[in-house]
Amino acid sequence: MGIRGLTTYIANRSDYFLECHELQNCYLVIDGWSLSSQIYCKLSKANCAFGGDYDHFSYSITQFFEDLLRCQVTPIVLLDGGWENKKKKTVFKRARDRLLTASKFTPTTQCRLRYFPLMQTDVFRDVLVTLGIKFAMCPFEADDCIAAVGKILGAPILSYDSDFYIYGVEYIPFTTLSSSIIKNKSGYAKKCKIYRVQKLLDKFRGLDVSVLPLASILLGNDYINRSIFKDFFSRMKLKKSKTQNGQQKRIGTTLNWLRNYSLNSAVAAVLRKVRYDKRKSILTAMELIINSYSILTPYMMQPLGLTDNSAIEKIRMTPFQFQGDLDKLDEVLDKIQAEGTIQEDNEENDDNDENNDENNDENNDEETGETDEEVDKEIDDENENEPKFSTAEKFASSVPEWFIKSHLAGDFPTYFINMLTHNLYILVPQIEDFGKISSHEISIPIITRIFSLLSSSRGEDSVLQLVIREGNQFARRFITVARSPVSFEHLREIPSGERKKIIDEVLGMSGEELEELEECPEQWRLYLGTMIFWMRREVPPEKNNIHLNCLVISMLFSIIDEKIGFRRSKKTFERKFSKEMERIAMERKQRRILAEDCCLGEAIESVEKDDCIVAAAFFIDYFQMDEKLKVLSRKFCIDVVHPFVQFQSCLRHSMHLNALLGHPYHHTRPGELLNGTLLYNLFVSLSKRKDPLVYLQGRLANAPGLLRIFQSIYRIVQNCLGDIKQHMNGPKRRRNKTHRRKKRETVKDQFLTAESGSEKTSEFYDPKNSFALLNTASGLQGCL
Repeated sequence: MGIRGLTTYIANRSDYFLECHELQNCYLVIDGWSLSSQIYCKLSKANCAFGGDYDHFSYSITQFFEDLLRCQVTPIVLLDGGWENKKKKTVFKRARDRLLTASKFTPTTQCRLRYFPLMQTDVFRDVLVTLGIKFAMCPFEADDCIAAVGKILGAPILSYDSDFYIYGVEYIPFTTLSSSIIKNKSGYAKKCKIYRVQKLLDKFRGLDVSVLPLASILLGNDYINRSIFKDFFSRMKLKKSKTQNGQQKRIGTTLNWLRNYSLNSAVAAVLRKVRYDKRKSILTAMELIINSYSILTPYMMQPLGLTDNSAIEKIRMTPFQFQGDLDKLDEVLDKIQAEGTIQEDNEENDDNDENNDENNDENNDEETGETDEEVDKEIDDENENEPKFSTAEKFASSVPEWFIKSHLAGDFPTYFINMLTHNLYILVPQIEDFGKISSHEISIPIITRIFSLLSSSRGEDSVLQLVIREGNQFARRFITVARSPVSFEHLREIPSGERKKIIDEVLGMSGEELEELEECPEQWRLYLGTMIFWMRREVPPEKNNIHLNCLVISMLFSIIDEKIGFRRSKKTFERKFSKEMERIAMERKQRRILAEDCCLGEAIESVEKDDCIVAAAFFIDYFQMDEKLKVLSRKFCIDVVHPFVQFQSCLRHSMHLNALLGHPYHHTRPGELLNGTLLYNLFVSLSKRKDPLVYLQGRLANAPGLLRIFQSIYRIVQNCLGDIKQHMNGPKRRRNKTHRRKKRETVKDQFLTAESGSEKTSEFYDPKNSFALLNTASGLQGCL
């Protein structure tokens, strides 16, 4: 939910509210999606403009958790699930904000903006699984579960959400956590700052922790718009300040007011200023929100393997229910008049204001521009359209046991819940060409198959509402989806082979094509099957041989990383491997290297570390963004990005269909296979080549193990596709000035610093040049 402005309020007084802390030898409860976003924005060196550098992101997540484990910190990660109806407005607003950002995003804006790639959450989960980190996904919002687990374990919470300032838990804002570790007497630790709610209670003497959820309601959260309480605030005098905006002043004033009341009396005082005909609906919403903060349900403990019943009992509380008559609020307040006497203002006076602007701040409300009628309609709509499943417990009882177990284990994406509860799927755009149809259009056959399985228990055809980009705005599309003959309840009871056929049917794979894929390692089969589906789909723009070459060649970096580690910096690569490059160059110059035909499995087994060092020297420049793109947006070609983000949409949804069916295909890990910057640079470079396939084979001539893999994968995909459309190079512009041509001939390729720029490789070999190996022709005849 979040309290608007509270994070800033605390940060401006951090010397008082936040204490220095060394994190070690403890549990740490983590707000998963918040951490994922912060790692992507603050720690990952991924480029956003090319669709997602998932390898960079995966590496950053791995480093973060390995540092925690080194400090003997046991992380427990909880993830948000679907969204409840009361948050619908916020969800749509965020989607529209992302749409606007994506429409204007270029490499030049990357320095001040970040855009989360499509499979960010999938990659985050994959790393948790790989490292064996305990995690679980809540049916809906996870904040109350995070607070409950934190209280039960007596553990601090890591997030960047202002809600945790009022839950009564120990809270570490992510921005205070050091990116490095230190050594102390107890071992290794991470420096950070920690917040304890007692600091807030001490600052506002008389304030009780039970009234803090009401502060979130009054100050505005995702569920109740603060403008509903404008009459209440109009009776309050805001503090004078030159430096604080209206919301900052309201926070101090509201907390100061609440210290005079119990929760029940404060609710009565607030409701008295709400229009009479709206009091009941507002009270219902207030009780729901207050209890979401105070009634911490421990049902997520079992999926995490934590079942200390004595600790769980400590956090059980009686739900808040307003005591009083809504028709006689004045009488309620008269009974507690002494309790409501305003005490001396204990909030510090930061500044003297130049003029008395309390009323102006209230009238110029920056959070909302809605009229009373619009707010009233919103409340009515939310109550009338409450989803079928309004609580986690009710939802869990409405779906098959196998589904809720897999969901709690984090096997499914969050939109599965939204499909089940709202028949709705918001397809947030990627960094794509807004002049073309949505990059998700290509995936609709997979999406509708997912929905048909999820809705099959309804006994009739169902309507899925897709919110999808059309031009520069969202459009609603209602698709009638035929009921699946396979029952949702009994989906996991049918044989694995039958479940696999559902995926094969959607991807259009059968017969000889499936036999071809059988030659591939299990972890690549779904990836390649999706690649074939993507190439075949007649959704603009048309895909060609260069698109295919780029995706196939980029699969090799997962093998390279496994052999020589994660290497993306040219400088550190040369420092680490320059001597080995000289040795390899000498050895392979003296003997002819042949890329013999063999099956793909044998080719993978035969890859040597030396092959990976040679190939890494070729790849490494492609991982870097051309510096010119950061200052000249006109040089950025969004046309190149669009087909690859279409592929991402296909891959993501085929992965999720596979998960729903219980993984009849081995799980695909995007963090090991996809780097948007690499794909963009490869496409631009290969577009200049007369024959891209020959060019790539030549570049891998001295890495025969990897060359065999590339040739085998390409052959498999080509056999499945048949004829592949060839990319047509446009006529080159003739230069008028000879001296410019000569100058250009001496400049290295725009993206590659270790290539000649020609299909022909040089016969000259310099053993002192560690990259000379890439320019030798030995072995080329054996691989063509």
